[in-house]
Amino acid sequence: MMTVGGRSTDPFGVGPIARPGLDLHTTGVFDVGIEALDTPFGDVEAAIRLHPDGTQQTIPASESEPQITIRADWGDLVDWAHNDLLLGHLAIDDRVQIDGDLVLCSYAGGHIAWPKAPQDQQWSMRFCKALKTYRRHRHNPDYQEIMDRIEEVHSLLSTA
Repeated sequence: MMTVGGRSTDPFGVGPIARPGLDLHTTGVFDVGIEALDTPFGDVEAAIRLHPDGTQQTIPASESEPQITIRADWGDLVDWAHNDLLLGHLAIDDRVQIDGDLVLCSYAGGHIAWPKAPQDQQWSMRFCKALKTYRRHRHNPDYQEIMDRIEEVHSLLSTA
């Protein structure tokens, strides 16, 4: 868990968002297996649990029973969850691999992309900007060089 814009959240930012009216169109608990590549924290396997009240939460892959699995770049997954990028567009552009029934994929796509309340949409935009910037810095070779130097100094100090 991390805090972005004053809210505790997960690497996908789906937990703290309300989706008004979605509960009228949902049934049962539904797990979407996620293989997110190139997150700010490395590759991540998890699941997004879709609840019938319209809420969503990221859970460990080991605690899920996914009905479908989606594999994609973390940035594309975040854009799907926060910036109105449709799952179908990702599939057409061959930017996502989906294992599972097409109807279930459609259900999951609609659940994740359901419109957010205005305050949540603003938070979503901050989440995307903050974490995409963080990812860019984490993957920058200069960042890695600095972290290697810090680790080297720490190692020298701890053995002295």
